[in-house]
Amino acid sequence: MLPPSRPPVTDVYRNLTRRCWSIRERGRVVGHLQTITLAGAVMVVRPGSRARVLRTGNREVHAWVRGTIVPHAGVPTGAARLHYRPFLAGHFTDECGRPVVAAAMVFFGADGRAWHSETGTQAAAST
Repeated sequence: MLPPSRPPVTDVYRNLTRRCWSIRERGRVVGHLQTITLAGAVMVVRPGSRARVLRTGNREVHAWVRGTIVPHAGVPTGAARLHYRPFLAGHFTDECGRPVVAAAMVFFGADGRAWHSETGTQAAAST
């Protein structure tokens, strides 16, 4: 008997050239969308690549949100902004600058903004 298949794990990052969200599965870009929602999201930042970006000033993909695609129904009321600013911090942050490492849901909008659900969010303690 075969084990039940799981939905593919998907990485989503902002494509600054195309002005959309790039969708990557198994290391390959499989599409570009204006809006998308991920469930069970984990924020990933590659520190070595970020250090190279800081050193050279050349942009490259080194941060993304990983999760499972679910139907996009817009950003719900109560969702909080999710930011990634490589020149300010080596992690994703909420509106107050607190680190965000995971969220139950992340909503990616056509305007280039990302939002995360407060429920299920694991924010690292501020130091």
